[in-house]
Amino acid sequence: MHADIESFGKTKLDGIGDLSTLVGKAHLDSLAETVVVKAEGVFLWVRVVLNAIEQGVLNEDDFEDLQGKVAAFPTELKVLYQYLLNSIPKFTHRKAFETLIFTFYKGTFLLQYKFLSNLFRDPDFATKLSMKPLPENDLRRYSANTTRQINGRWKGFLEIRPTVEKSCQGDEIVSCMHSTVEEFFLQPIPRK
Repeated sequence: MHADIESFGKTKLDGIGDLSTLVGKAHLDSLAETVVVKAEGVFLWVRVVLNAIEQGVLNEDDFEDLQGKVAAFPTELKVLYQYLLNSIPKFTHRKAFETLIFTFYKGTFLLQYKFLSNLFRDPDFATKLSMKPLPENDLRRYSANTTRQINGRWKGFLEIRPTVEKSCQGDEIVSCMHSTVEEFFLQPIPRK
């Protein structure tokens, strides 16, 4: 299991390395080793932390910032989920949680989130839409922007998966990245 986690971590970070101008391969290899050791054999923990590292690289975090992130992550999964949940800025809570509720309806497509976002801003936006199909370049741009928003808002809790028979840009499925995420959010909140 340790070797599988190490292989997964290094492969994922090699792909992330192509996105960064601030973090070199040697630093990413060092992060991979730290993640593997800290994971204590929990593959799901590695996946969540690597998603956070990827988001940090996209945000142009330097090596020290990424090291700090990895060091700060709790090792117990529920505590890690709570830590990530607490890291979502308060001003985006409403949008983030409406997106999460939307996700619990299985089979939700990526572009539906783009329109959900528009609905937050203007409840009547649908009545103003053209009936013409969207051009392919607009679909690509909407898909890329919506993917970044979902990844940024949800810290790896949600993931975007291709459909079995991809018919057009934006028909990818958005879902919880693991069943434990849905369980975490559906658990009762303890009262004091």
